Amino acid sequence: MLNFTDSDKKVINDAYKIILLNLKDYLQQYDVKGELEYSKIIFCMLHGGFFSMNRTISFDNNYNYLGLPIEISQGVQVMYGICCCRHATTFLYNLLCTLKFNPSLIYVWIDNDTGLWRKVNPTTEKANHIAILLNNKYIIDPANKFILQMQKNGELILLDSEYPNQLGTYQEDNIVVIGKVLKKYYTYRNLGIKNVYS
Repeated sequence: MLNFTDSDKKVINDAYKIILLNLKDYLQQYDVKGELEYSKIIFCMLHGGFFSMNRTISFDNNYNYLGLPIEISQGVQVMYGICCCRHATTFLYNLLCTLKFNPSLIYVWIDNDTGLWRKVNPTTEKANHIAILLNNKYIIDPANKFILQMQKNGELILLDSEYPNQLGTYQEDNIVVIGKVLKKYYTYRNLGIKNVYS
């Protein structure tokens, strides 16, 4: 794993905190009610490239992602413009926490042959997907843009996850700040540089 300098970790963490707080303020102007509506808006913005330094997003499960230091949220990878479920889910999770909701993460194993989901304990079992669990009733999957509601009998019902595109323009300079720092470390790695010193 490529080491990040302390100054770059601080730049990323400070910029990410500002992004989440500014996004909270931006979303609250729409008088949205509840975490499901917030999630739908983030689906729209995320898949529209609003949070990427190049204003485009690509979801790729096979990309050779940087190993981010534990002090940096996995959600920052979204700003680079290429991400997978763990990055998109962590980004939405961080935002919902910033909005003072109480989400939790749910780890699942998706059988590639049948498409069936099985909840797993990540400390003892292998997971190949991550989503958000809300109020022990909803499963939110930002990478795949869906919301499932759990019924008392265990059945899952797919809910409408579309949000009418009534959003204004959204610009956040800190997205580019994080994207450029990540781009620098991807370049270092591609050049074979393993250590970066402060």
